[in-house]
Amino acid sequence: MAGQRVHIDQGYSWVVLSAAFGIQFLVGMLVFNVGAMTSAILEEIDSDLTRTSWVGATLNATITLLGPFVGIFNRKFGARATTCLGGLITFGGLTAASFATTVPGLLATYSLLSGCGFALSVNVAGSVPGHYFDKKRPIAFAVSMSGGGCGMFLGAPLIRYLLETYNLSGTILILGALSFHICIAGLIIRPQEYDGAETAKESFEEEQLRSKCAKDQTKLFSSNSSVVHESETKGLMDDEETNIDENDQTEPNRFSKMKSASKWTTSKSSVESPDHIDGRKHETTGSAHNGKCKPLQTKISVLVRSGFIVYVVSILFWSIGESSLYLHLPNYVASKGSSPSDASTLFTIMGIMNVISKLLAGFAATDPAIGYYLLHMGTLGMGGLITLIFPLMANQFYLQCIYAAIFGLQMGGPNSLLSPITIDLIGLSAIEIGFGMLMFSFGAGFLIGAPLASTIFKLSGEYDYTFVFAGLCMVLSSVCGALLPMFKRRKSAELEMS
Repeated sequence: MAGQRVHIDQGYSWVVLSAAFGIQFLVGMLVFNVGAMTSAILEEIDSDLTRTSWVGATLNATITLLGPFVGIFNRKFGARATTCLGGLITFGGLTAASFATTVPGLLATYSLLSGCGFALSVNVAGSVPGHYFDKKRPIAFAVSMSGGGCGMFLGAPLIRYLLETYNLSGTILILGALSFHICIAGLIIRPQEYDGAETAKESFEEEQLRSKCAKDQTKLFSSNSSVVHESETKGLMDDEETNIDENDQTEPNRFSKMKSASKWTTSKSSVESPDHIDGRKHETTGSAHNGKCKPLQTKISVLVRSGFIVYVVSILFWSIGESSLYLHLPNYVASKGSSPSDASTLFTIMGIMNVISKLLAGFAATDPAIGYYLLHMGTLGMGGLITLIFPLMANQFYLQCIYAAIFGLQMGGPNSLLSPITIDLIGLSAIEIGFGMLMFSFGAGFLIGAPLASTIFKLSGEYDYTFVFAGLCMVLSSVCGALLPMFKRRKSAELEMS
């Protein structure tokens, strides 16, 4: 029987949450301000914008696309080892990058090596609060996710100051020293304590499949026992009939019958050779083996039946739309007469409202009348609708600011709900792998969205259709989110039937 977890929603749980917030803060400061680093690379290393843009793009792709792999690593070795290893890899990658003088060197060190370290750290920060919080889980994840936004705001002026004072090489070296604090945060995250046997909590689907496997094996054993019992009973009945017939016959006939029976028995035994008997045993064993549930099939069935695949598709559409918007918003508002500083102001408004939205969504998700799925569906739907009508209100800067505020207020909420929804769908024991799959979906969406949006702009010649495309993708994401409560109700019905 599984032991009860200690320090849930209290005590040391808040220390672990502060460590997760610190990890998100450092990652947000180092990753989300890659634009400032790109400008410095253009000035000091390579003036080709296409080549230098690969540094930031490769960094983000490494962090997101490695999600499933780092999730498996985190699940196997634990949060403390994963975080410390991530901090060491990030420190080594940034330190080596400070000596790079070419774009390929930065790609190998700054983007790939340190990106691997960031991927390990992000997975821990996105999953570990679930092991220490239960009733306050949405609030905990909201606080953890808001660390990335705080790091983006506070890190921007720090990085600008470092670039002006120490140039690109010195800035990267100092950032590498700061990234080593991820290891300190990892040391704070001690393994969860149990008051009994430490066993992972299974999801509802895993329990159902395990129960089904046990029932199938029980039925198989019962059927085999019935066959054996039936054959034994039939043999006894045959013996009784033979004895009755023998009593009714005379002595010579009885002797003849015994002789013929002996011949029949001998011939049958000779036909049923040991190889044949072994074959029957092997066939029975093979049938029992086929009745067992294979681990891979079980995991795939859990993901499909729980609706987690639908959630992954929802995240994919969301990231496609969001990447299209972020890529083309500066050029779009510039085509409407706004200055580059105005575009920067819009992103600042979005960032502030995004952090507020994460915290508000965390508190709102604790209300049973609202729930995770309604928030996910509603916020993405509202973000998609406001993006669809944005071309009608993009001619005035104050209307652009209103759009930025509303959009930022909608898009922060789904970020806070990533881990709580994952836990609700596939269970706490699979949170690390599930969060990794969501990160992979984000990365795939950002890689797909930007080229699609650019293609739409080239074909149409206007940015209006690009934002219509982005809005439609977010609405589709909301529609996928609307399907998730169906899986939840089916889980409840299966639980009541069991």
